[in-house]
Amino acid sequence: MSREHAEPAGLRVLLLDYSAYDSVYAGKMKTLLSRQLPAVGVTVFSKGSPQQLSVQLAQHQVVVVPYPAQDPERLARAYGKVLRQYVQRGGNVIFCGTDKFGLLQQYGLLDIDFGYFCTQVGVHEEERMHPIFKDTPEDFVLANYVYPLDVSDPAYVSLASVRGYSTIGYKPLGSGKVVYIGIEYYYDEPISTRILFNAVCWLSSQTACSPEAGEQPQKTEGEPTIGTAPVRAVRRVEEYLYAGSGTSGVVEMKIYPNPYVDKAFLDFVLDKPAATAIEMTNESGTRVALLLPSRNLNAGQYRVELPNLSPGVYFVKCQIGNQTLTRKVVKAGA
Repeated sequence: MSREHAEPAGLRVLLLDYSAYDSVYAGKMKTLLSRQLPAVGVTVFSKGSPQQLSVQLAQHQVVVVPYPAQDPERLARAYGKVLRQYVQRGGNVIFCGTDKFGLLQQYGLLDIDFGYFCTQVGVHEEERMHPIFKDTPEDFVLANYVYPLDVSDPAYVSLASVRGYSTIGYKPLGSGKVVYIGIEYYYDEPISTRILFNAVCWLSSQTACSPEAGEQPQKTEGEPTIGTAPVRAVRRVEEYLYAGSGTSGVVEMKIYPNPYVDKAFLDFVLDKPAATAIEMTNESGTRVALLLPSRNLNAGQYRVELPNLSPGVYFVKCQIGNQTLTRKVVKAGA
């Protein structure tokens, strides 16, 4: 396996195998992670109180939940609440594929309506450059099962799907992310292993610090507000999309989810102070919403909430200094 990804130094991964299909599967997942990430500390949490889980989470940046399939002590819902707080503070959770989508519903980190299994992944062409798919072939079918989900969560970004059901995707939640890799890891396959390895590296590259217990997301003092939609600094955005040459002061820009139903966000980064104004227009160029009146913003990472408009195609126009950057966004019907 190519190691073009830099193995994350000092990273600690928690393997939450409480609900794993069986002990054999959990053991294989630990062996897989330890072999592919030898410099990463892998800790196993099999069962304990929600408080004990919270203590363990404070020492880890990424949690992997292998094939959740059983809930013998009825702890999944309580664990899910702890995991939600952990992600909101900046931690990251990866759920692996399962035929028991009802258990994922119990964890409560994703809004799921249905799930099934197949052997296809169906990577979206526009998402092929996402770091999760680094060094994977354009077309591949796995021997292990793949578990597509019908995810109704409006914040969920699907990177791969089969017949409209997501097989791989993620949801930004607070300062962290919840990732679904709907792949079975009962047998070690190079492609599925690479996807898991890529996901861990991608998440660790966006983790600014270990989410200590009780830590709250940092807010920028005096951050601007537009109505009820704040323009606030965020810790990180997607690192694989770039806008402009850098002379405008913008390093990164992304809208997610896209298309969206009720709510979407524009994340952007300024690498130097700049006068910034943001608006949305329809296809004819008519302004339909002013997201940010012209303001002098400091260098940093920012997030703007997009309004709940009528279904249609829109364009988000960012005036940064003397340059204009545009992103297309689709507002879908309910």
